[in-house]
Amino acid sequence: MVVEKVKKTIEDNGLINKGDSVIVALSGGPDSICLLRVLNEIKDEYGIKLYAAHLNHKIRGMEAQKDAVFCVRTCDEMGIVCFVKAYDVPAYSKENGLSIEEGARKLRYNMFFELKESLGAQSIAVAHNLDDQAETVLMRMMRGSGLEGLKGMDYRRADGIIRPLIDVTRDEIEKHIKENEIDFRIDESNLEEVYSRNKVRLSLIPYIEKSFNPNIKKALSRMSRLLGDDCDYINSRAEESFERLCKKNSDKSIRIDANELCSLHRAISTRLVRMSVEHVLEDIKGFELVHVEDVMGLAGKGREGASIDLPRNMAALKRGNDVIVGIRDEILPKESKSESFSYTLPKEGSIFIKEIGMEIDSSTMQKKEGSKFKYEKGCIYLDLDKIDGKVTVRSRKEGDRIRPVGLGGSKKVKDIFIDMKIERSERDKIPVISDGKGIMWIYGYRIGDDYKVDGKTSSVIKISARKR
Repeated sequence: MVVEKVKKTIEDNGLINKGDSVIVALSGGPDSICLLRVLNEIKDEYGIKLYAAHLNHKIRGMEAQKDAVFCVRTCDEMGIVCFVKAYDVPAYSKENGLSIEEGARKLRYNMFFELKESLGAQSIAVAHNLDDQAETVLMRMMRGSGLEGLKGMDYRRADGIIRPLIDVTRDEIEKHIKENEIDFRIDESNLEEVYSRNKVRLSLIPYIEKSFNPNIKKALSRMSRLLGDDCDYINSRAEESFERLCKKNSDKSIRIDANELCSLHRAISTRLVRMSVEHVLEDIKGFELVHVEDVMGLAGKGREGASIDLPRNMAALKRGNDVIVGIRDEILPKESKSESFSYTLPKEGSIFIKEIGMEIDSSTMQKKEGSKFKYEKGCIYLDLDKIDGKVTVRSRKEGDRIRPVGLGGSKKVKDIFIDMKIERSERDKIPVISDGKGIMWIYGYRIGDDYKVDGKTSSVIKISARKR
């Protein structure tokens, strides 16, 4: 039954061609062992050459070593070359700010693609099954994904990843393993509710099966296929519009007709923006709906020369009737730095900053019981006793950071300006008030948490600023 299902999936979706070399991603678990056995059984029929690849994640100590030995031994018995690599996933994940799951996945796929290139293989077969598809769709649904996410995992990806088991349930795999007396390894962490996917697998789906729909996994898989058809059609229409409306300035930027972009159906226009980003970066990691909407807003309402910063050193610029999306340093005019300035502010008195035409006043007072202070854009009150040394009013500097009230940590001043959508040309004109240990106030935007007035405050300094 499993063999016939796999053959149907291969043929219906063109996963393998005669003469292909296929690398099987082998963990040693029941799914990947089943996939290896099935492909080995049909390899002569399809005229394919098989390889296997196993990554020791160094997460489970001696058990991980045993997994690697098992995979090599199994492949030797079948006459299949097995490549094994060991990597300290926990250390790698920590160094790169990734979860264990993310780090393991990244290293696995790096290994697979390196092998694919060195062997000249056409495909990498991974053992995702129908249950995995259902879990993926459910998790993406809870994250609020669009069609691209809800269509689930593709049968075949453009980079050569294929999923011959995607129409086979986990129960069918386990039955096939049992009937054919096939040995496999068990990763005990898959039985623990430590990772989010395991929680979905071990708790959420069984609850839905018991309380709402006993066939929820097949229902989700069916839904993903239907949505996949719709998504593929919309993408094909979007690609037609991309070819018509988007001009490739270079590998680092795309020029889009702003008026035409805004006249398109939202399903098409948002895809054009994503396609533009993908053309430049080769993927859209880190780009969310809010960034796409920012570009759409710039196209529809942005004035000439207006720009917005985007993730991963990208930006968008309104130029004539077009919006240009690309690498920030390539598409934005070089910033003409405003004249820098630095003045000492007396704790009682005022200064005039000629570079930006602004007057800064300061005065001190005692905080009385029940005192209330009126905070406005151009006026703040800080704890005088928390100030270290002299107070300086200056222009921003590279690497400036502040601990804003309410954030619970520090943040780059540059990132605050980006989040507040302050145009680049205006950023050097915003005064930064600091003392010997940090930034007290970014005029008009953020107050430093280390200087705020609290219940223990006895002396207060009032700082106000106004254009002159």
